[in-house]
Amino acid sequence: MPSEDASILPTAVEVTDDVVWQRVYNELVLLDTKTSHYYSLDAVGARIWDELLRGPDVNEAKERLLATFDIDEATLQQHLADLIAQLVSANVLRITP
Repeated sequence: MPSEDASILPTAVEVTDDVVWQRVYNELVLLDTKTSHYYSLDAVGARIWDELLRGPDVNEAKERLLATFDIDEATLQQHLADLIAQLVSANVLRITP
């Protein structure tokens, strides 16, 4: 049975309705107002968050991040897919069509 490629990016994501966020210095603090769970993203994670919210297309966000960071495309795609999966699992983001 073939395994799913964990580095495949969704087409688009959006913030769930119960999440608010605030930048604190170079970090981003995310609060799920329904569960009172909070999460923090470091400066790199905060930049990825900004790019994901800037436009609905995740691949466009990836291209903007490639232009920003000194990283190869495969590594960035894996990190991006991992972060999105973690945020979806935490009900901070949801995948949209």
